[in-house]
Amino acid sequence: MSMPDQFFSPDGDKSIFHGLKIAEEKALCEEYMGKYPVIPVAMKGIEALNYETAHQIAGMIFQTCFRAYPLTGKWTKDIQIREIWVLLLK
Repeated sequence: MSMPDQFFSPDGDKSIFHGLKIAEEKALCEEYMGKYPVIPVAMKGIEALNYETAHQIAGMIFQTCFRAYPLTGKWTKDIQIREIWVLLLK
């Protein structure tokens, strides 16, 4: 997991932030740390001749990732996250 993944994910290792400046930002940590599902997405390998094709490929990558990580738990109650999830799976 990357540092942002560790920070936002409920499954992240929060101990890696001890002693860092971000850990001193108590309000920020309380609001965001461990509060969001993190789905790893790699778009490094997208090869396309134009933007439109690259955009379509990126969309397919997102759909694949979202199908692999079903919306469960407390996230099903968040209307905004649910709406985004539905849009990405179309």
